[in-house]
Amino acid sequence: MRVILSSSIAILVLAGLAGRAAFGATPDHMLCYKASERAPKLRFRVTVNDGQLTATDDVSVTVQSAPALTLLVSKSGEVLKGAITSIKEFSTNSNVKRLELYIDQNETAAIDALSLTYKWDLRKVSGTHVVSGKAYDANDLVVATADVTVSVK
Repeated sequence: MRVILSSSIAILVLAGLAGRAAFGATPDHMLCYKASERAPKLRFRVTVNDGQLTATDDVSVTVQSAPALTLLVSKSGEVLKGAITSIKEFSTNSNVKRLELYIDQNETAAIDALSLTYKWDLRKVSGTHVVSGKAYDANDLVVATADVTVSVK
């Protein structure tokens, strides 16, 4: 049984059920259920039958919402002017262990913490730029991203 979690959607793909390899059963169903904050745990009894053999298994899935990442650029929504602007990136989820900040796909700052502040020197830049953030968990997997497009004059 393979469980794929995306946001608050849990999709069960019947592949790898115990005994599947022994008789080569091919799954013919995909179950898709939406979990809510009030009911984040889903329970299923799944049966696969290839016409000759049958396998049944109980599955319990706990759906966790993905860690949120917030990216703030001072004077958001305005054309950025002046010498320096402040960029703040943060997450309130304790599963986040590392933050990275990018400007136009170039890594600009990184920290092993839930909050990062960066002072961006605007004196040598102009035009449109993309400020991006990535949040990583303890296994170095990206668990959240955020992007903001800004104009610098």
